[in-house]
Parts: sequence; C-alpha cells; structure tokens
Amino acid sequence: FILDSEVKVVIDSSGFQYSSQWGNEATIVMAKLCEQWKKQNKKIILMPQAYGPFNNPIIIKNMQQIINKSDIIYVRDKSSQKYLNGINKVENNILLCNDFTNILKPKVSNGMIPLNSGLTGFHLTKIQVNKPKESR
Repeated sequence: FILDSEVKVVIDSSGFQYSSQWGNEATIVMAKLCEQWKKQNKKIILMPQAYGPFNNPIIIKNMQQIINKSDIIYVRDKSSQKYLNGINKVENNILLCNDFTNILKPKVSNGMIPLNSGLTGFHLTKIQVNKPKESR
C-alpha cells in the first residue's frame, strides 16, 4: 500500500472524460478530489486528453475548479484548448501537448475483443478512491 499522505503528485490520464457529452459525474468527483489534494499540498497534472465542449452549468463550474486547482493541464488539440480557455480565468496552466496514448501497447485480457476483429472497443472506468488507514 501507498498511503494517501505519501502521494506528492497526482497524474490524471483518464482520457476524454471531461465534457458535457458524458454527464456531470466525472467533473463533480474530480473537482472534489482536486480540492482535497490541494489542501494536502499535492501537485495535480492532467495528461494530454480531449476536453469539452462545456454547455452544462454544473460541468462548467466543476471544470473551473479543476482548472484552478490543477498545476498543469495538457490538452491534445486546439479545440480542447479553446474549450478550456473559454471557461477559464487563469490561462497560464493549460498547455498544448502531444498525446502519449498512441505509443502505449494495449494489454489484452480475458473478455476483450482482439484488435484484428474489425470492431472498435472502449473500456470506460469510473474514478474510484480507496482511502487506506494512515497507520500500517
């Protein structure tokens, strides 16, 4: 186990998760986590991913909190950068950067469809935080 108190940097590489297209849950959870992590003086870095569009007031409010609490947010395209800057007051922490996922090799596990099947598959996961007790 790694204790929460031992974590100094949080890196989010969740992919295309922050958008009005996917509903409120991801941004609500991440905004709460960012608030908690900043109180613990952790650095927060969002790795290159697509963002937006944002047309839901709840998502906009939570994304503004995520932006303000994050140390660096990398976007993988100019449209995402435009969406974030459109709801953001502090533009100096949003940077355009290449996506790193195209250099990763997927690990096939039971129940997955092989890539040569002609189908495209997505594995969506929800953010889950388990808080271990501080004592070992």
